Amino acid sequence: MQSQHYYYNVVRLNNQHTTVAAGDTFNFDIKVIYHTVHRIPHGLRNRFSPLSISCLEFFEEGQNFLWSLLSSLSFSIESIAEISERVVSTVQELFEDRSIVSSLPSDSQNRIIPLRVQIIIVDHAGIDEVLEQSRQFPGMNQSNETILKTFLKKRTVTEGSEECCICLEGLNMNCESCTMPCQHAFHEHCILKWLKTNRVCPLGRYSLEN
Repeated sequence: MQSQHYYYNVVRLNNQHTTVAAGDTFNFDIKVIYHTVHRIPHGLRNRFSPLSISCLEFFEEGQNFLWSLLSSLSFSIESIAEISERVVSTVQELFEDRSIVSSLPSDSQNRIIPLRVQIIIVDHAGIDEVLEQSRQFPGMNQSNETILKTFLKKRTVTEGSEECCICLEGLNMNCESCTMPCQHAFHEHCILKWLKTNRVCPLGRYSLEN
């Protein structure tokens, strides 16, 4: 079973170009974005320098042309052949004739036809490991008592200006609060509820995994 899914689009940058002639050349702007569970939402991005290939050659050898490009990337793509075939097919569909025509006026010959191609790869490999880590994280499913003993320290508020950033209410003088290892203080019930669904301090972003 494949762990990757892909999406792509091909855009004709000049809508006046609806047919191609034997002397025309495609100029490709190709961008590939590779997402993994560890890199979403940013992903790895590769943008090739503008690449030119004659329309005739692309319709004959376009799949090999794209295969060579995608195979040179620093990350592995499972469906290179399928992606290459579909991109070539989409390029053909963008033009009225799907083939090289020879009946265009002479002044239309030797045109540069710009096309933009974007390919997005989403790799789900490792998702089971990430989900398992979430299930094992103590703050996600442990009892309040365990969380208190493991991560929190109770202390008495000695300054009346302190505030719990979760509920935005003040921490009253001489009342008992709970502090994270980063020393930020909260109401006990507020921080316990927070740590049931989060693994970082709401103020300092201190990670409990540390």
